[in-house]
Amino acid sequence: MKTGYPVRPFLTALALTVLMGTGPTMAVAACGDFNGDGNTSAADALGVLRAAVGQGSCDLVRCDVDSNGAVAASDALRVLQGAVGAVVVLDCPGVAVNSIDDLPRATGAVVGEVVQGGLVYGGLAYGGAAALGTTTGISLADTSNAFGSTSSMAACEFTNMTRIALTSAAEADKMLCYIQNTFAGIEQDPANPVDIYDGLDHVFELAFAMPEGMGSGGPGQEEMHGGPARVKMRLVRGDDGTISGFNMFACEEDAQGGLSQNEYVSQTIDNTEFTMLAKGMFSDPWGGGTNSHQVQVTGSLNDAGEFVGSKSISMGHSSSWPGGGSGFGEMVAVQGTEQMDITGYDAGGYGEGEWARTYSHSVIARAELLDNNTAGTAYEIGNLAVGHGAAKVSMRDGTQYEWNDFTRVEGWDGDTREVDYDVSEEFVDYVVDAEVPEALSSLDIVFSQEESWDCSDPTEAVVSVDMMALDQQCSHLEIGREWLNCFDLVQGVGGTPGDPGPGGEYCDPVVDPNCF
Repeated sequence: MKTGYPVRPFLTALALTVLMGTGPTMAVAACGDFNGDGNTSAADALGVLRAAVGQGSCDLVRCDVDSNGAVAASDALRVLQGAVGAVVVLDCPGVAVNSIDDLPRATGAVVGEVVQGGLVYGGLAYGGAAALGTTTGISLADTSNAFGSTSSMAACEFTNMTRIALTSAAEADKMLCYIQNTFAGIEQDPANPVDIYDGLDHVFELAFAMPEGMGSGGPGQEEMHGGPARVKMRLVRGDDGTISGFNMFACEEDAQGGLSQNEYVSQTIDNTEFTMLAKGMFSDPWGGGTNSHQVQVTGSLNDAGEFVGSKSISMGHSSSWPGGGSGFGEMVAVQGTEQMDITGYDAGGYGEGEWARTYSHSVIARAELLDNNTAGTAYEIGNLAVGHGAAKVSMRDGTQYEWNDFTRVEGWDGDTREVDYDVSEEFVDYVVDAEVPEALSSLDIVFSQEESWDCSDPTEAVVSVDMMALDQQCSHLEIGREWLNCFDLVQGVGGTPGDPGPGGEYCDPVVDPNCF
């Protein structure tokens, strides 16, 4: 089942990038650092005490140093003890963010909880060998020759869906990478200082450098690089300097020079809870159709900015193309420390008259997820691999194609990539009893009132962007967007389904309720 859709970088983050140089340099505040100056001192202990008795305020991520859910006098005592050199553990819930560089990564590690002395510590070791014994797995970074005629079709498609889920989540991380790499080269402009941490909206025009030999460009040149023409952004920061989120809006320019919104991105951090939402809506200027997509990443964070237990990646897409065809779908991927669960559907129709066709494909799947990253190094989603697993797929291709309607279960070996119901028995048992998601009749992805902008606000400055250089600097966040053609790889063009797996021959679940 193909649940992927074209993904474009949310380049609106470049507005943040260029402004970082004109704003104040922020110290990274740690747990117990009340005033945010980068040190823990007696003054911080006094600030925590005042917050505890109601004479001030301080976020839990800064002042709840024993992670009990409240700021109390005992927290102030711990801070003071640490300030005078006593051996004491300061461990606040969640992650304190003071600059754009500190924003959590949507593709960050998912770790388990380790409790020591009643406290949950961050910076834990990443996952390793999966529970059912997969040794190497199917690498998400290198799938070029991973599948062949003896491979599991379900394993191939699950790898596709996992790559799409993590690549979609990686868009937020690419934004941060653009910011970090551009910030180093931005100089202070005393004639036009802008404080991006003032909690107000800031609007900028983006000018994309044209490749050598292509001239100076003109209206629409930003589209050649996948970037917007105008952006509006706002950072939300508390009195203590802790950032709780940001919002960005982007507008594209058409051939006539008009502007219309095509992107929205937001990230919020509420103590331990993280949410990232991104939406994009695009039209082909040459009449090739329209595409809309959205992705939301949610989860709980520890004080190292890692996801604890699991994180959820929810995606949706809707497309239309010339001739009346359309397609849409939704997918939810829940990533745990050693496991990935995926549910989703694709639906739509195309063709006219006697050739008209509707389709609905649904899946529920579970597989091991091997994490080959090591603590202390940059975390990369390319170091993840799919292990043993199983999927239940339902294909409904309408009355014209009843021969292609079936529901089946298939388990696979994550090392050999072959169909194997023994090593994946635990996952096979799960998907056999599970219900595949039911496809909706339609799916509309729109900007809500809070997510909308008419692009009319005056700009504060024009920002030059070398997108080609930034893409190269941030290439480590890419694992490729190439969709594996599993039908050709596994069955060959014109091939027919192979081993039906548990349940015997293929059958129609509408006619035979015992079919799966």
